[in-house]
Amino acid sequence: MALIAGLVLAFGITLADWGIRESYFHNMISSDSYSLSFSALLIACTGVSLLLSPMYYNRLNLPYMDIAAMKLFALAGGICIVSFVNLGLLFIGIELLSISSFVLAGSDKRNLLSNEASLKYFITGSVFSSFLLFGIALVYAVTGSFDVTVIGAFYSQAGGNINNLFYVGMLMIIIALGFKVAAAPFHFWAPDVYDGSPAMVTLFLSTMGKIAAFGAFLRLFNQAFLPVPYHIGILTCIMAVATMFIGNLSALWQDSYKRMLAYSAVAQTGYLLLVIPASGSMSADVLFYNGITYIAASVIAFSVLLLLNQYTESESRSQLIGLAKQNPFLAFAVTVAMLSLAGIPPTAGFFGKYYLFTLAAGAGYTPAVVFAVISSLISIFFYFDIIIKMYTGEAQEQLKMVIPPAYSFSIFVSLIVLILLGVFPGILTGLLQ
Repeated sequence: MALIAGLVLAFGITLADWGIRESYFHNMISSDSYSLSFSALLIACTGVSLLLSPMYYNRLNLPYMDIAAMKLFALAGGICIVSFVNLGLLFIGIELLSISSFVLAGSDKRNLLSNEASLKYFITGSVFSSFLLFGIALVYAVTGSFDVTVIGAFYSQAGGNINNLFYVGMLMIIIALGFKVAAAPFHFWAPDVYDGSPAMVTLFLSTMGKIAAFGAFLRLFNQAFLPVPYHIGILTCIMAVATMFIGNLSALWQDSYKRMLAYSAVAQTGYLLLVIPASGSMSADVLFYNGITYIAASVIAFSVLLLLNQYTESESRSQLIGLAKQNPFLAFAVTVAMLSLAGIPPTAGFFGKYYLFTLAAGAGYTPAVVFAVISSLISIFFYFDIIIKMYTGEAQEQLKMVIPPAYSFSIFVSLIVLILLGVFPGILTGLLQ
């Protein structure tokens, strides 16, 4: 409980600084509405993960406090990369987040899949860290600064007359950050790492880790690379479309509920990636809104998986058959989560995709939006398959499920968030301006 109390205090201090614009450590890090909003979201996400953890790790007989420490280190890295002003701090924050994630992925040392996930994540992550470093070095070589505000001023003043090394550096940074958010064709690690890691770690990596990386991605573009070069925008849209289709088409064939959620996370990356080429005044609000809805839906989906794993070792979708008769509340919560991930009104996910598609279309990337809509239609098949399974058929075994208070609280709050933002989507409009 001391960990949760500490995070609640940190969350309160973060909100108390709202409206204050300050820079610290010789302008390495900035406190503004963007950094404070995403920092609060990452703290809340970590808090939920820690709240749900004791029961799960006690069942697996794993050292909970060691794993909690790694999550706090990852949170520190996440806060650094959504608040950076200096590219050096961006690299340090990503490394702090990444190294903690490598350890977390392999935290179940007795499980070969967990060991494989950690090793695969470590090797690929190390390679793409070199891309990030080389990209930063090239940008520095052209601009003479690591400060994103200086880089942004240099780039805007140069117009199109800038050394091509700058664009090569920008491309290498995009590749590195594309790996961190699991965007195609750099997504290959995500399904295996998400599937092999302990389920609680998968929830943490696919929510806190992903949203932190996206926060860094957008902050970099909004402050250093505006206006987004047309060829870079097209390339990013191609990555986004490929990620959507690879994620959704792969999820269609997964019998494992956990692996289906892993591919679903890859597909959601594709939608969120549309915010990068459309960087501008409203892009931060759109990303923040989608980040909240994605985290809330993921918390529900994974919480139910964790609860079912208390009674059965199976991770098949079939374990959800007849859930509505055994526990109507859980079935309703999962239904709302699946509808939100699919982008069906009146859930928050519908408005999240509406804002994303509108933003991308307004920036001139209408073909990418058309493909995104088609991809969303494909996703309906496996999301609705989960819903149909819960409300039809008889469960293979009758489970007398007892939902711990921590799980009830997390699921209930996430459910309220999805419904409230679906009914009143304008609550967050202009929050990050």
